[in-house]
Amino acid sequence: MDSKKKQPAKKMGKKQFKNYALLNGVPMADMTKEQLEAHILQLQQEVEHEREERNYYQLERDKIQLFWEVTKQQLEEKDALLQLKNSEIDEAALTHLAEIKLYKQKMKHVMFECQQYIDEKMKEKMDEKLILEEEHLVEVNRLEEEINKLKDHIFQLKIDNENAVINQRLKHGEELCSLHQQYQKETDILKSKEVSEIGAIRHKLELEREKAIQEIQDRKDMHIEHLIQTHEELFQKMKNYYNDIIKNDILLIKSLKVSN
Repeated sequence: MDSKKKQPAKKMGKKQFKNYALLNGVPMADMTKEQLEAHILQLQQEVEHEREERNYYQLERDKIQLFWEVTKQQLEEKDALLQLKNSEIDEAALTHLAEIKLYKQKMKHVMFECQQYIDEKMKEKMDEKLILEEEHLVEVNRLEEEINKLKDHIFQLKIDNENAVINQRLKHGEELCSLHQQYQKETDILKSKEVSEIGAIRHKLELEREKAIQEIQDRKDMHIEHLIQTHEELFQKMKNYYNDIIKNDILLIKSLKVSN
């Protein structure tokens, strides 16, 4: 099958273009003058609107560009200020660290001096305590010796008093025996005459003997009571002295603990 030679396309003439151009679905060739003028006016309005929009967008673009440049400059200024502040903060931190180091050194020195002072005071108090304990021990030993001497003295006094009472009773017994013999003789002689008188004399002598024995017993009891009272007073003084020393030691230990 032979191929046919293509014919060149013919250009559309002005008349043909008018026949094919449509405005709002109406061929331009069929439009009236008023319709064309109205269409031209509409096109002019659209062009004017497009120009206004282009100018508006151009103005907005210029504003955005200016805002971006101003913001960029402000950002650069803020970055520079931030770097300056960071440098100042770093310098302040270094200064603060140096001050803290100096303060720690001062505190260490002060704590060392305080500890040294406390150690010295503790040593002084311990020395004073040892001296007080030694003095207290010496005083206790002395008081114990005095108490033992008093006990021995009281015991000896009791023995002496008992011996004196026994001797006195023996003496009175001998005297009574002698008197009894004498009275017996006199009674034998005067038995018939003085029976009643002898009875009265015997009763009187018995009362005198009992009175003498009671006086001796009273003196002995008073002496023993005086010795016991003296012993109790000395013992109470010693007890109060020991209590005062113990209280002072306790207060001293508490004050040392509080100061630590």
